[in-house]
Amino acid sequence: MNSKVYKVDELSKVINSAISSLFQGSVSVVGEVLNRSLSPAGHLYFSIKDTSSTINVVMFKNHALHNSITVKNGDLVVVHGELNTYPASSTYQLRARRVVYERIGDFYKRFEEVRRLLEGEGLFDSQKKKHLNKYPKHIALVTSSHGAALGDFIKVANSAGAIFKADLYNVPVQGQGAEQLITAGIQRAAKSLEQLGYNYDAIVVMRGGGSQDDLAVFNSESIARAIYACHTPVVSAIGHERDQTICDLVADTVASTPTDAATLLAAGYSKAHSKALELEQNITHTITRRVEDRWQNLDHTYAMLLQMVSIHQINSYRAELEMLLTKVYSSIDYGFTRNIDAYEKQLKLALNNTIAKHKNQLNHHAQIVRSHQPQLQNHTQILNYMGVNLVRNIINRKENLQNRLNNISRRCSPTLITKTCQISRGNIDEQTTKIMRCMDNILYNYKREVSRDTQLINNNNPELLLQKGYSIVYHKGNVVENLTTIDPHAIVNIQLKTGWLQAKVLSTTDEKEE
Repeated sequence: MNSKVYKVDELSKVINSAISSLFQGSVSVVGEVLNRSLSPAGHLYFSIKDTSSTINVVMFKNHALHNSITVKNGDLVVVHGELNTYPASSTYQLRARRVVYERIGDFYKRFEEVRRLLEGEGLFDSQKKKHLNKYPKHIALVTSSHGAALGDFIKVANSAGAIFKADLYNVPVQGQGAEQLITAGIQRAAKSLEQLGYNYDAIVVMRGGGSQDDLAVFNSESIARAIYACHTPVVSAIGHERDQTICDLVADTVASTPTDAATLLAAGYSKAHSKALELEQNITHTITRRVEDRWQNLDHTYAMLLQMVSIHQINSYRAELEMLLTKVYSSIDYGFTRNIDAYEKQLKLALNNTIAKHKNQLNHHAQIVRSHQPQLQNHTQILNYMGVNLVRNIINRKENLQNRLNNISRRCSPTLITKTCQISRGNIDEQTTKIMRCMDNILYNYKREVSRDTQLINNNNPELLLQKGYSIVYHKGNVVENLTTIDPHAIVNIQLKTGWLQAKVLSTTDEKEE
């Protein structure tokens, strides 16, 4: 037992050296060409196979340019070259120096035999192809649950907005027994109505990319006949875009890859989603524009109202009211002051008149006393008593007048004046409120008129008539209103709710159609 621990690179070199030592010099291998490809640098890559094994071949540009034949898939060839390993992937390969054509390979020959047989029976007839439902609701997937194709299909379908259900018929897509199981899976999906109670809108047969040898099972006659027997549209999504199988030729629809199949089935939903978004944007734009138009109309109406009754005029009215209020206050203050002065003057005048009158009476009595002193000496005490009483009465009269003057002063106190002014100011503010309320009513009436006019415009909008199922007929760009504006055999355009029609006038009549 070799106990040495090798590095990967060291082991690859040992293997390459062993193979080179075992097959010294050139080696020749016969096999059928598969998976031919030409690199941008001009190097040729392909595989050759027999009934059970495959080996990779590389033919560099300098040898490919001078080779006597063009290498094609399906050719049985003899490859002359050296056997070595490819260290990057630790695989062995033939490095071809020359390729010689032998005949058509068995693999390609069998492919052509099946293709000609089925084509002769009409299985590839394009007239018999069934169309896919634009909005599939339920589909069947015939593929492996372990392959990347299934995950890619589901991911793309979800991202495209598809809402269909998918039932999986899990089958192997290569290897022993794959042909029989794939055929059985397709047949079971085709009988869904009998077994499950519903029909599928589509059956998708798919697998990811691989070599031609990996895809060979989908060239079988039994799978092709199972697909052709389906009443449900079948989508073939096998391998990559460059690959073509018998399954592709007989299927109703061909998708280059499983992801392309998902995109194809979800296309209707994707377009509907895009259309819905577009309609949403259009509706939002229309509503926004109409709201802005309404606001603009209201602003215009408000501006007109301001022109009719401007803020300057309102301020002017308020200034006049303030001036009138000031005059009222001044008049009230002046009136009360003037009345008080008049009352005081009247009181003083009355008091002086009374005193003067009594003085005159006293002087008159004094003269009488002097002329009749002898007679009146006895009455001196009586006169003195009367004088005292008279003075007392005058004083009482003066006090009464003073009390009346004080009462008038209290009634005309500053508090009463202020209260009276406040009542007057309240009346003025009430009138101002009435004026502003009247202006608000005018603005409200104008807004109602604008709203009514807007509703009238919308009711006469031709687009609303189209929404109700009516149509509009145009001739040479003008709306046809009566028969006098159009001739028989004229070409007219008819606008419908969702588009336009072009029609030819066969005849005209004034009678209403029953």
